[in-house]
Amino acid sequence: MKKILLLNPPSRAFNFSRDYFCSKALKTHYVEHPIDLLVLSGILTRQFRVDILDATVLNLSSHDCFRRIKDFSPDIIIFLSGSASWIDDFNFMKQVKEANQVLKIIGIGDIFFNRDVIVNHKWIDAVLLDFTSRDILHYLEGRYDAVKNMFFRNHEVVIFTEIAQYHKEEFEIPVPRHELFLRGNYTFPFARRLPFTTILTDYGCASRCLFCLYNTLGFKLRKLENVFEELEHIHSLGVRELFIKDQSFGHDRARALRFSRELVKRDWRFSWTAFSRADSIDLELASNMKEAGCHTLILGVETANEGLLRKFKPGLTLEKIDNALKLCKKLKIRTVGTFCLGLPSETKESVLNTIDYAIKSGCDFASFNVFVPKTGTVLEKEFLRHNVDKKLIDREWDQSGMSSISGNGIISEGEMADLLSLAVWKFYFRLGYAFNRVLDLTSVADLRMFLRSGVGLFRSMMSRKRSLTPE
Repeated sequence: MKKILLLNPPSRAFNFSRDYFCSKALKTHYVEHPIDLLVLSGILTRQFRVDILDATVLNLSSHDCFRRIKDFSPDIIIFLSGSASWIDDFNFMKQVKEANQVLKIIGIGDIFFNRDVIVNHKWIDAVLLDFTSRDILHYLEGRYDAVKNMFFRNHEVVIFTEIAQYHKEEFEIPVPRHELFLRGNYTFPFARRLPFTTILTDYGCASRCLFCLYNTLGFKLRKLENVFEELEHIHSLGVRELFIKDQSFGHDRARALRFSRELVKRDWRFSWTAFSRADSIDLELASNMKEAGCHTLILGVETANEGLLRKFKPGLTLEKIDNALKLCKKLKIRTVGTFCLGLPSETKESVLNTIDYAIKSGCDFASFNVFVPKTGTVLEKEFLRHNVDKKLIDREWDQSGMSSISGNGIISEGEMADLLSLAVWKFYFRLGYAFNRVLDLTSVADLRMFLRSGVGLFRSMMSRKRSLTPE
């Protein structure tokens, strides 16, 4: 039986999250499960011997990671990369390939949607653009006529297959092998209990946010009975904390209600965090989610500028956001507001307004990121129009702003770095914030995550400041 290694490469100065076509340097000392590798562990396990090597969560050096790869002696490596870390990732993987020329190397990540990447890097045998499909099996079986959602080499020729655009189709996946990932010390700042694990009940996104890659994937829904089968397995492992990685949980309201009510009925007593949209949340849905164990919702706010919000996140308004935040506060569901600073055409004054809004909004947590161009998104061309001297594949683009930062053609890179630091300091280090968070703690694990996140956030901000300061 051939051996497949699912690999999250080693990180350098910053720990990098590479996951679900998104990559960024982590602001605090936590590492989430890479959902793409988790899903693939189930798809591949019946036909291959599968193992996971997450060099980031294990804090492995390149040398130690290389040694472990050699000890496992895989026939195939499926590795993660992304726009925030691709240069180091590629250098490392090229060395792995040079040490074993017959090794097949397959990449996953946002960086690979640019066709030039596989063309220019001949050590890459294939890239996978939908980790929930059976395409990877068709490819590894040599059934190239059945392959979609992949770019791959057939001898010296690169084949670019059709990329599916889903429209609410249903799909199923084999139960992922969560037990492999429980060996790693994965942590999550919003988890109430540890260990936790991550699940996916849909794929892509039905929203039309212009700066985001997920809506370009289309949107398909996993059959709920298939989800409950996975949850039964997770429950049998003794895990009671979940991160639902759907990009807009609740978009299909009836489905989200059924999911929540079924969790209550089966009495698994999971507690969980999910992404959602403010305009998807109403009293009935939020109440059912709360009863089913949802304690934290991550909501995309992005900007306090109504004009930019209408343009870049169609259908959402500040009024809808305010209403959702107040509803969650009433039901005692914690909220995480995600903000995207420096959108195309945005000014410094607009960013400052967004920072002030984040503080006044009532969000329990805030995640401040900076706009970076994503291959295939509507805003890719707009960014390049304002930055004619830049190419998408000429540097690393980190949306967290930790390892690298970008201006938007109006706000300079230096100003953007200062605004990001200001946002974090004003939100998290204001008088009374820590006191309110302590009052919200419900468990020893919660306390540990609070302390770890706070210390990690402070240290990472200091590291980012040092890394971005010119010599």
